[in-house]
Amino acid sequence: RQRHAQVTLRGDGDSCLPPKTAIVFQDMHDGDKKTVREDGDHLVIEPYGNDEKWTVKAKLDKPNCRAMVDFRVPGKPSPPPTDLLLSIWIEFRIPSEGEVISKNTIEFTDPSGKLNPDPTFPLNTWVMLLKNQGTGSTQ
Repeated sequence: RQRHAQVTLRGDGDSCLPPKTAIVFQDMHDGDKKTVREDGDHLVIEPYGNDEKWTVKAKLDKPNCRAMVDFRVPGKPSPPPTDLLLSIWIEFRIPSEGEVISKNTIEFTDPSGKLNPDPTFPLNTWVMLLKNQGTGSTQ
């Protein structure tokens, strides 16, 4: 049985994430939450729901929804020893009835090969929390 869905990617044509909103992601490696938002041509990453105080800003390659990220900033505990490539993905769930549900996932890889010799190997993923999961948006 086939199901078809019509999906519009990047509704405003200029954003990799939902615009004007800090999105809450579950960090599958660290076990905590982070917010990610677009600020012009940059991504801004900050801790969420804990006492940590740090900010990472990374230049965003908008056509490819990717950014090289350096987590070695003051206040960030246990940062990776090298910059990581952040790639924004879109996941879909197509229920038997109702609308298609989509959310973003962020994947981190190491193009330098320092952490894994395969530059495409996923080192970590962050999964967007939807509003019905408690903290899907800070808006």
